[in-house]
Amino acid sequence: EELDKLLEEIHSKNIDSSTTQIVANEDILSGCRTLDALHLSTAIEFRNELGEEIIIFSYDKDFNKVAKELKFKTL
Repeated sequence: EELDKLLEEIHSKNIDSSTTQIVANEDILSGCRTLDALHLSTAIEFRNELGEEIIIFSYDKDFNKVAKELKFKTL
């Protein structure tokens, strides 16, 4: 039951032209690895759509640095 509650909170999104446009427009993403840039651009889209803070978690220090520069809270 707890797992079901957690899974309900997971949202997914297909990569489309709006996602790749964010990658192209955010200069800081040009220095990221491809999947990192796509993950962060998708997070930007979710943040814009939801209108609320999104918290990012990663063990990758470089990913977290870029996330912080994009004004995400990181754990």
